[in-house]
Amino acid sequence: MRRGTSASSPRDPAEPAARDTATATISITRKQALFSEWAAFLLADVVVLNLLVEFVPSIVIDSFYISILTAVFLRLLLEVAIQLEHRVAAYIRARDSKTLRVLGPVAMFLILFASKLVILELVDIVFSNHVDLGGFFEIIAIAIALMAVEHALQWVFAWLGHH
Repeated sequence: MRRGTSASSPRDPAEPAARDTATATISITRKQALFSEWAAFLLADVVVLNLLVEFVPSIVIDSFYISILTAVFLRLLLEVAIQLEHRVAAYIRARDSKTLRVLGPVAMFLILFASKLVILELVDIVFSNHVDLGGFFEIIAIAIALMAVEHALQWVFAWLGHH
């Protein structure tokens, strides 16, 4: 303890606070959680896209700025595709039709397959000559890489919450 202070005096702001990480909690709103999740995913998407640009010759993005816009656009399009897939899956699960249960996986595959083609075309329309994501297999690789990084971030976040 420094001279002239007592145990009950307020802590000096210049001194680091003692942390009790076992009991430290914070509360955030749902909007704050969504914002921080999207910010983390978007930053990860920018990194993934730029790494793919660096190492896959058929994927070309003109500038870092364009890669950020592309990451935002891809994140939005992938979210739409995933939401559509989830809605169709919920619709199929809610029905007792054997036909729907058999055709369900086919519908899911078509949605996921067609959505990649739509994403390629929309990126071409929006960014024209500034972005070339390669072909169908490259867009599948991009989607898989983006979702893998998203799941890895979620896993680390959950793991940190338990340790």
